[in-house]
Amino acid sequence: MATYTTANMPTITSMICGTLSNMHKKFCMQFRTSCARIVFMLIAFVLWGGLGNTLSTPLAVLSIPRALADCNISVGGFAFFSTAVGTKVFVNNYGSDSVSVINSVTDTVTATISVGTNPYMSVNSGTKLYVINYGSSNVSVINTTTNTVSTTISVGANPYWATLVGTKLYVSNYGAGTVSVIDTATDTVTSTISGISTAYVSTAIGSKLYVSKYGGTSVAVIDTSTDTLSTSITVGTTPYSSVAVGTKLYVGNYNSANVSVIDSATDTVTSTITVGNRPYDIKAIGTKVYVSNAFSDTVSVINTATDTVSSTITVGDSPYYMSVSGTKIYVSNFLDGTLSVINSATDTVSTTIALMTPAVSDPYSTTLLGTKLYVERINTNIVGVVDTSTDTLLSSCGAAAPGTPDMTAATDSGSSNTDDVTSDTTPKSVVSPVPPWNFVKGARHLLLGCVLSGAPSLSHHRPLQKALIQ
Repeated sequence: MATYTTANMPTITSMICGTLSNMHKKFCMQFRTSCARIVFMLIAFVLWGGLGNTLSTPLAVLSIPRALADCNISVGGFAFFSTAVGTKVFVNNYGSDSVSVINSVTDTVTATISVGTNPYMSVNSGTKLYVINYGSSNVSVINTTTNTVSTTISVGANPYWATLVGTKLYVSNYGAGTVSVIDTATDTVTSTISGISTAYVSTAIGSKLYVSKYGGTSVAVIDTSTDTLSTSITVGTTPYSSVAVGTKLYVGNYNSANVSVIDSATDTVTSTITVGNRPYDIKAIGTKVYVSNAFSDTVSVINTATDTVSSTITVGDSPYYMSVSGTKIYVSNFLDGTLSVINSATDTVSTTIALMTPAVSDPYSTTLLGTKLYVERINTNIVGVVDTSTDTLLSSCGAAAPGTPDMTAATDSGSSNTDDVTSDTTPKSVVSPVPPWNFVKGARHLLLGCVLSGAPSLSHHRPLQKALIQ
């Protein structure tokens, strides 16, 4: 059982505040006095599971068969999204202004590329990788053959998302309320589309690009043939993720607990579907749409033929992003350090993969490459690797060949509930990384939000104060 002592508490504090100071110096200035440091150490001690680990009777103990050593790849600070290109995985290190390049054959970092400030996500086009730098308001273009930055493109303030449509890259500038259009042949901005306040996640259907206005209640529609704003569609409150199924767009409205269905032929809302609290990510498989509900700890399954919820699947604590592999959906459960694997044929959880080495894992997003699923674990600056053919963590790096992904049933990138059993199947007590208090859960969301407060602001970035709102 992990134990926190007075000797390693400063290390924990240094880790958290050190990362915070790099991005938010004003925040950490408040902790420069000795008294304030002690208070902050105690907060970090409790929020990161210290109290639960030191009580004689643990607050939450799981008996889990653990592997002696899993494949944990060290990357930069606060690794969020990553992009697979060939046999490489490019990991965006938001907290260290770099991109780590992982060789998927050996599962080792072969290069670290300096980019702009706060790289959040990236998009691949041929031998180029476009890295969206939220903090420096530009896009780094990486040559994926040489692993070097070939050019840097200035865009609007606080770019958050990008979508490739043909040879054009559409960059949502959250702070500027614009969308920059980049010609990937010349790597220049050819147009800037205004009138899209709090531009966020975007999804293309045909010659139209739908951009969520995260700070409002509408979705902007861009005509990509003319690069002009054609209309705005009123949806629910705080539209976030979206997915296209045929000619319909499904938009998750984060603050109104529903999904708006837009007919792209008429650009009107044809249905509003009630789902769980704080719909976060949306993925599609065949005629089904899966919605992760971050505050309800569930995944809603929508039948796209009838636009009704056909099933609600209970998963782990705070499901965030999902990845599709064939007929399976991998759900990152942020607060309990697990992945739920959903069988889309039965809409049940077929297994739960624990990511508790080290104990604080906080899986955020995942990237599929062949039969490997790379899991970004942002609190530990580690990327874990899951073998999707067995749904277990790799016991050693490079243990499984990338293989060829089975994507036949995917239209977007009875439960055994077994853990990742490898050579060691002896049950070991693993303390839950989060004490089971609603306040502490909410506070951990809040602390992550503080770290990410610039991307965008603390008041609306990511699920904050989960249980305090419930």
